Amino acid sequence: MMHTFLMVLLWVVLGLLALLAVLLIVPAAVAVEYKQGEFTARLKLLGIFSFRLYPMKEKADRKKKKTPPRPESAPKEQPAKPEPKLHMTFEKVQGILSAAGAFMRRVFRALHFTGIVFILPIHRDDAAQTAVAYGRAQAWVGGAAAALQNFLNLSFRQVRILADFTGEITAGPYFSCKIGASPIIMITAALYALVQLKNEHVL
Repeated sequence: MMHTFLMVLLWVVLGLLALLAVLLIVPAAVAVEYKQGEFTARLKLLGIFSFRLYPMKEKADRKKKKTPPRPESAPKEQPAKPEPKLHMTFEKVQGILSAAGAFMRRVFRALHFTGIVFILPIHRDDAAQTAVAYGRAQAWVGGAAAALQNFLNLSFRQVRILADFTGEITAGPYFSCKIGASPIIMITAALYALVQLKNEHVL
């Protein structure tokens, strides 16, 4: 009987470890969207499970019973404890900055921005001003996209700058994309940063 129980427990533990390994290897994604002045974010796992991250669900306010305040006793004076002094040398600061930079570079390499959709209507008081603003927006968006691609993995689905000469477009700017990353890569980056800090005698 005990042998059977231990075998079942062993298989349950192995199953949980296998599930944890799958969750660490399978990429997770956060779908973000900005529409009509509202921002939403949802976490998606395995392409099946979806959890809303923002805005959070409002919790019902619970009424708390008011209790009469208890008389507070006079606090006893305690001897002041000496505050621990932090000895930060230039080498330690340099080590922290180096580890932080390496961590951020690994994180940026692990992130993937896919299915990017960006729509920006341009409307000004008259047609001439609209045309000028439209040209500036085209140049700015193109330059920003080219600069960001040097640091991030970007995959665009649609980028449109709309010149609204008549003012008929009532919708504001629209943006959506999926931000994906493998959790195991993020954990590896964090461990690498901790090892670097340990080697620099910061931790």
